[in-house]
Amino acid sequence: MPSGSLQNATIELFGKAGYRVTIDSRSVFPRFDDPNISGVLFRAQEISRYVVDGIIDCGLTGHDWVVENGNEADVIEICELEYSRASSNPIRWVLAVPEESPVQRPEDLAGKIIATELVKTTKRYFESRNIPVTVPRSAPITCGSSKRSLRARRASSRPKPPGPIRSSARRWKTSPCSSPAPWPPAARSASR
Repeated sequence: MPSGSLQNATIELFGKAGYRVTIDSRSVFPRFDDPNISGVLFRAQEISRYVVDGIIDCGLTGHDWVVENGNEADVIEICELEYSRASSNPIRWVLAVPEESPVQRPEDLAGKIIATELVKTTKRYFESRNIPVTVPRSAPITCGSSKRSLRARRASSRPKPPGPIRSSARRWKTSPCSSPAPWPPAARSASR
């Protein structure tokens, strides 16, 4: 079972299927009301690798992580479960830039740095379009600390503006990359 943000949604999904799942606060071993089911909590990013390595018999994870781990040929997707922590809609990955950015399409990101959890998938996407970008491995950090780090980096590389600095919310525009190459690269058709 996926731990973290999808953990509660997964427990609810099992509940809808008629199973009761309980997890003690410091345990990674969920208890099911069916003695034929046992489980363990793993990060969704790792689950497909553990299936391939034979550590677990099956797992619930996103297709994006199967692709990212390069396990498409090594696992069989039994079914597609449409659920998420926030809605009943499937997850959709997008390229996001500030609204005032001159970037209008993926090609405009040539030579830029792309931040993502899906490093391999993102590299393959841009390589398939012959767009040179840098995709560094991102370390998981909290939103607050990443904002502080980014602000510090920007502040040290720019001249100080005259007068007081005004804080304003930034609006972001997103692109589902609906051009000829699908995003993510191994996206499946809805009929599958």
